[in-house]
Amino acid sequence: CSWTGPSSPYPSVQIQVTTFRRLQVLPGSTVPAGSDLRISPVGLCPTPARADPYFAEVVLEQTGPHPLVVAGTNPGINASGNWSATLPVSAGTPRGRYVLDVSCMVHEAYVAYYQPVPVTVSRPS
Repeated sequence: CSWTGPSSPYPSVQIQVTTFRRLQVLPGSTVPAGSDLRISPVGLCPTPARADPYFAEVVLEQTGPHPLVVAGTNPGINASGNWSATLPVSAGTPRGRYVLDVSCMVHEAYVAYYQPVPVTVSRPS
C-alpha cells in the first residue's frame, strides 16, 4: 500500500509521460494574448468500452513548480476517439512560457495522455 500527502512517508516525485499521441496546434507554438489556439489530435483517444461521459481535458498552464491553469476546455470525444478544440487565450494572459496539456478522460479518470506542447504567449497583436 502506498499513499502521498502531508502525512506520507514517501517523497513526491515528478514524472514525464512519453506517448505516441501528439498535438497539432495552430497558429503554432507562439500565440499572441487575445487570440485562439486551434488544437487537433495526432493519435486518437482510446475508444471507451461503454457509453460513459468521455471528453478531452485541454489546459494551458504556466510552467514552474506551481503550475497555474490560465485557459481550459473539455471537448467531447466521438465514438472513434477523435476530438478537436479551440482554446481562447485571453488578452489579459501575461506574456511568457506555458505548456499545453491534453488528456483523454472518462468521468474523472485519466485514460490517455498527449505529449505536452510548449507554448509562448506574446503581446496582443
